[in-house]
Amino acid sequence: LYYHNALWIGHQDLGLQRMDANGNFTWFKSTVKHTIWKIYSDTQENLWLCTRDHGLLRFDETTGILQAFTAENSALTSNNIRTIEEGKNNTLWIGTEDNGVFKLNTTTSAIEKVDFVAEKIKSLYFDGNILWIGTNGNGLQAYDVVRNSVKTYTVEDYLSNNVIYGILPDSKGNLWLSSNKGITKFNMADPLKKYVENFLPYSGLQAFEFNTGAYFKDHNGELY
Repeated sequence: LYYHNALWIGHQDLGLQRMDANGNFTWFKSTVKHTIWKIYSDTQENLWLCTRDHGLLRFDETTGILQAFTAENSALTSNNIRTIEEGKNNTLWIGTEDNGVFKLNTTTSAIEKVDFVAEKIKSLYFDGNILWIGTNGNGLQAYDVVRNSVKTYTVEDYLSNNVIYGILPDSKGNLWLSSNKGITKFNMADPLKKYVENFLPYSGLQAFEFNTGAYFKDHNGELY
């Protein structure tokens, strides 16, 4: 993550590092044995760390860990946090590696479970009133946070695979999904049309399989 003019790097079992513009590295001792799966900055410029075994952490580069949300001190039922995504009204959506989705009110620090989303989570993307959920084996889910309902899209709806590693939007109303079997372009403007286009190695991809956390959209709209 690029944050406060520095590159922030999450390691497996070795914690968090910061590299400044001159290439100087800083280690943060409070995270030294952590595995950090994702680093996220919200609209209030809070820095969040999604970890394996240590829950969700709110972090400050000067004082260290400000808050730790775990299964021991909150409504979380897993300490393996794969990803988070900011929604509306001071809400963070939390995707766990092994036990579904949770909702964090950043004002009150209260956490609630989304009871009918129990899948293993790989990726999240929030748009309008829809939280798009990439699952590890049950395809793409569209959770309407107002109606409190979920619609699931799988290979039966023409997705190429049911493992959705990444979700990125383009400027034309499409979601681009990386999977275990190529990339899928999914029309999120009107998903009832089931407009899906799949891209496989013969389309120019390097291989079928992509990887967890390996997706990015830059300020120019380029998708990686």
